[in-house]
Amino acid sequence: MNANPEPATEAQSVKLLLVDDREQNLALLKAMLSPLGHPMVTAESGPEALRHLLREEFALVLLDVNMPGMNGFEVATLIREREQTRFTPIIFVTANDADIQMIAQSYQSGGVDYLTKPLDVHILRAKVSVFIELAKARQRLQAEIAERERAYAALRASREELRKKNEEMEEDLRMAREVQQAMLAHEYPAFPAGVPQEQSHLRFCHRYLSMNEVGGDFFNILSLSNTQALIFIADVMGHGVRSALVTAMLRAMLEELKGLEPDPGRLLTQMNQHLQAILQRTNDPVFTTAFCLVADLGAREFRHASAGHPKPFILRRQNNSLEILSCSAGRCGPALGVFSGAKYETTTQPLADRDVVLLFTDGIFEAEGADGDEFGHERLVAAARKRLHEPVETMLDGLLADVREFAGANGFSDDVCLLGAEVAAR
Repeated sequence: MNANPEPATEAQSVKLLLVDDREQNLALLKAMLSPLGHPMVTAESGPEALRHLLREEFALVLLDVNMPGMNGFEVATLIREREQTRFTPIIFVTANDADIQMIAQSYQSGGVDYLTKPLDVHILRAKVSVFIELAKARQRLQAEIAERERAYAALRASREELRKKNEEMEEDLRMAREVQQAMLAHEYPAFPAGVPQEQSHLRFCHRYLSMNEVGGDFFNILSLSNTQALIFIADVMGHGVRSALVTAMLRAMLEELKGLEPDPGRLLTQMNQHLQAILQRTNDPVFTTAFCLVADLGAREFRHASAGHPKPFILRRQNNSLEILSCSAGRCGPALGVFSGAKYETTTQPLADRDVVLLFTDGIFEAEGADGDEFGHERLVAAARKRLHEPVETMLDGLLADVREFAGANGFSDDVCLLGAEVAAR
């Protein structure tokens, strides 16, 4: 015996139930309907027919009216009363002397049609074929509904799995955000070391806005000595975990190289070589701009180098002016991690009391207004010049407010980092 029988074909699954108390009538019906190619089950009484209907589903019942014990009308009434058979089509087979009253009773008891004896084979097959096709259509519809229900169940399971994975990812991103926020400076170094912040010769303030759980902007402030501060800001292309991983690498490199390479140009050169060596193992380039500045209180100068980063401002409060920290003689180098042999040169600017260095990433001036126009570098210069003599905290908040007002509903489209370093008056 075949342990795994083949599934029933459409023809096999559509069955007919023939009910008549005379065996010769049943044999005649079977002979007339056999060319249709569908299985037929016979019953010689009403109770036997009802038992078959409880066990199997039939496309049609051909039901004789005149049967002893339980006539066809009584059988039809019971078929209609049972939930599982109430919609099974019934064609009554009546005597050749059927009158109008009998035909009406056929319909009243649940029949959908009637035939009179002697049966015309062509009419019989035509009418039975209609109900066979209806049964096939119903089965196809039921199969389609079942398939859709399976698909919906699979979709629900997939959505539930996706929801769980999203929750796990959100938890991972939340932790990554906490780690990244912890990497940013929250307690600034004092100069000289150990003095209260309000007495430090260099004072710092920052504002950091991330568009995602984790961002691609990064900054750090390191003490090189009691009179030298290293200030670093970077912007990694893109958003999300990949950018955050690169910022973590930058932090590690900065900590490693700060003692060896206090010169900004040499430090960026070393970082570029390290970063390029790591990234070349992947086939996905990462564009990272950076600006490194050393504020040297002893030498009274700023030394800085750029790796394709937006140019910071020096707000000269003593003479009420704003200068842009440009690289002299075209010494600005390319973004980090792109060219292995890139060299970064250091440029020097004088340092004066009450000077404020304002460093930022491009998210602050790339915000777009309602007409699609960017806030732009020139508007940022004007906004900073207008706030030249404000406390640094007020200045940074004011600049963010200016950009938000310009952008309106568009808001910021990229991570934003603002960093201010102020030289105290002696």
